[in-house]
Amino acid sequence: MAINDDTIAIITKEEVQGDSLIDGAGKYIIPGLVNAHVHASKEEDLKSGYPFGILYLLNMHTGLEEREANWKKITKDSIGYSILYGSGHAATVPNGHPTQFSPRDGNH
Repeated sequence: MAINDDTIAIITKEEVQGDSLIDGAGKYIIPGLVNAHVHASKEEDLKSGYPFGILYLLNMHTGLEEREANWKKITKDSIGYSILYGSGHAATVPNGHPTQFSPRDGNH
């Protein structure tokens, strides 16, 4: 496989030449992973999964939309950060998993 910038240029059984070669024998290539349930509480949390292929985060129940909007700007098209998406304020189901905004008392 040859990659040019961030795009797969060719997949072939033939030998390819390039600036950087990785022996992929016995290995797998997969698309970027999605962590579909995180509670990011600091900017550093947006970097922690990136080296492991977690390229997208769905932040749950923040209630801090202004902070999250800023983080979304930081992560958009940034190397080293997983791209952040958010579910918004207290997005949960009745009797679901509680947060600081939706305690498990049946009234919220």
